[in-house]
This record gives sequence, structure tokens and C-alpha cells, in this order.
Amino acid sequence: MVTLRGAFRHTVYGGLFAPRNACVDAAVNRYLTDGTLPVRDTTCPNTPPPAKP
Repeated sequence: MVTLRGAFRHTVYGGLFAPRNACVDAAVNRYLTDGTLPVRDTTCPNTPPPAKP
């Protein structure tokens, strides 16, 4: 299970229904590319996306 703290919704991967989150994207990408699951449930901090220049 990968949880984005404070998101209160499903499908946050790739910024679909919440701002992008590098922690969530990294965990999902590892699973999609080589089948590696997190060792334990992961809770990612809900950090704001980087400001656009």
C-alpha cells in the first residue's frame, strides 16, 4: 500500500487526481518497471509541487 498523506482520494499516481508527488511516482514506477513492491506500507508526505519558473 502506498498512501499520500492528506490526499483523501485514490489514484494520485502521475498527478491524475492530486498534484504530482515524487515519492508516490517512484514507488509506482518501481513496481511497473520491475515488479518491486515496497518492503512495507509506504506513507508519502504531501509536498506541494515545485514552483514553475
